[in-house]
Amino acid sequence: MLNKVMLIGRLGRDPERKTTQSGKSVCTFTLATDTGWGDNKKTDWHNITVFDKTADNCAKYLRKGSPAYVEGRIAYDSYEKDGVKHTTTKIIANSVLFIATSKAGSQAQPFNDNPQPSAGYQQTLSDDTFEGYPLDDEIPF
Repeated sequence: MLNKVMLIGRLGRDPERKTTQSGKSVCTFTLATDTGWGDNKKTDWHNITVFDKTADNCAKYLRKGSPAYVEGRIAYDSYEKDGVKHTTTKIIANSVLFIATSKAGSQAQPFNDNPQPSAGYQQTLSDDTFEGYPLDDEIPF
């Protein structure tokens, strides 16, 4: 079975960081993604939850409007209020890349609890590569 979500969007509000009774950091924020274009453009809103060191970094470095790449899984919760059953959907993120753009190009810095391949990893994003391989070369998989 597979439950994996990958989103690129902008934060809809500043992240909110809390600490559980056991001392675990939890950060929540909303992420807006767009589909379509022109008159058919639609914005979808995603509720994101992040834990531990990733939560601390999100609260410290992200703000409303910040672009970010979020990778994680979908989680569904339900509750009853005034006799009516409600269902919520959220993304439990295990990796968040903070996307910073500049005139010289785009760079992303990952912040997650299991950094790969090292804590200082940086990937320069460009239109002519895919995961480090030039697009004109055959991808080996």
